Amino acid sequence: MTMNYETYLTLSTSINEEPASAIQVTHDGNYLEELLYLFRDIQYIAKSDRDEFSAQYTPSARYASLKPTATGKRILLALKRLLSVNAANDERREFHPTLRLFQRLAGQHNIQQHLTMTDSTPEAITPLAERLNTFVRQFRSGLKTPSHKRQSSQYQRAARKNLCGALRYTDALFEQHARLLALRVDLSYRNDTKATITAELAHQHRQRFFKNLQAHRLFQACVGYIWKLEYGRYKGFHYHLLVFYDGTLVRQDVTLARLLGEYWRDVITAGAGHYFNCNADKARYHFPGIGLLHYTDAPRRQGLNIAVRYLCKVDTYARLALPNGARSFGRGEMVQPSAVRRGRPRAR
Repeated sequence: MTMNYETYLTLSTSINEEPASAIQVTHDGNYLEELLYLFRDIQYIAKSDRDEFSAQYTPSARYASLKPTATGKRILLALKRLLSVNAANDERREFHPTLRLFQRLAGQHNIQQHLTMTDSTPEAITPLAERLNTFVRQFRSGLKTPSHKRQSSQYQRAARKNLCGALRYTDALFEQHARLLALRVDLSYRNDTKATITAELAHQHRQRFFKNLQAHRLFQACVGYIWKLEYGRYKGFHYHLLVFYDGTLVRQDVTLARLLGEYWRDVITAGAGHYFNCNADKARYHFPGIGLLHYTDAPRRQGLNIAVRYLCKVDTYARLALPNGARSFGRGEMVQPSAVRRGRPRAR
């Protein structure tokens, strides 16, 4: 079965992949999916400017029903998703300002309680339609305020900065190296240890891992890396990792990725860790973007860029809120192109 990187990154945050247990998608996957669809719903809702709800009466006028427009149906779906998101109560994530506005106004108007009422008399349905229309008007009005626009711009700035910086970084690596061996490894923790792993401890493990880039034989041909810290309510803290090697010096990507994962598991975390070797299964991806990449291979470089984009994607609508402003995304230092290239000219 093939899949795209969006599907993979969602699953890799929500799958129990330990060899001793059956592969199973946990509620983390449903939660992330609900968040993404909720964000898309409210972006769609913002595009209209009319009332979306009315009361429809029976001929006898003894009963009534809520009549939504097509956009109104999308609003009701978004409110249902919001109920699921609120139930998860994920305090580790800071939602996009538009998500927070929608969530706050729905709470102020007590929309969820009114949507579950069973009274179908005109005296109940008519105020419900008006309450929903008022909620939607206030939401759309709130989106247009200078304060909200400023908050949204600030929120998106970090995600754009990370993405643009990462894409420039991979381009710079290809400027220095005609061939890159790209590895994708997920670094996580065992089921019986993940509950004890704090953001600070995950940070320490990551620092120790990359500090050893300078000395360990595994990293002798390593030329760069990109990392993303994520959190799943079931899986806990884990890293999505891209590591780049000089492709003229090493070729065995599956073996190298396995050795990196084992080093994380056995040395860095002293047995508390777990890993998943994406290179061992790269044939499943539509645009692999990992393995041996030549700088002239446009499709595979596109696949690499897709992988980088999806590493940054979740931060556009719900980013991790880490203690003391700690980072959840990083990369190696940008290497300036040499004025004089050494060795043979690049093959065209």
